[in-house]
Amino acid sequence: MKMPGMDGWEFMKRYRAQHDHRAPVIVLTAAHDAARRAADVKAESFLAKPFDLDTLLERVSSMARKNDGAAP
Repeated sequence: MKMPGMDGWEFMKRYRAQHDHRAPVIVLTAAHDAARRAADVKAESFLAKPFDLDTLLERVSSMARKNDGAAP
C-alpha cells in the first residue's frame, strides 16, 4: 500500500476512475491488517509480506483462469 509517488488507496481510486474494466488486484503488504487493507480497496486477494513467490504466482494464475474469457 506504500509506493513511491502515491499510496495504494490513491492508485485504486485513480485506476477505477480512468478505466471502465477491472483487472483483479492482489494487495501485497507488510501491514498487520493485510486483509482489512485489501478490503478497503476492494482487492480480490492479498498476501502478507514476506510472501512466497510461488504462492503469488499461483494466486495470479488462479485469477487469470477465473477471468479467462470474461468480458472486459
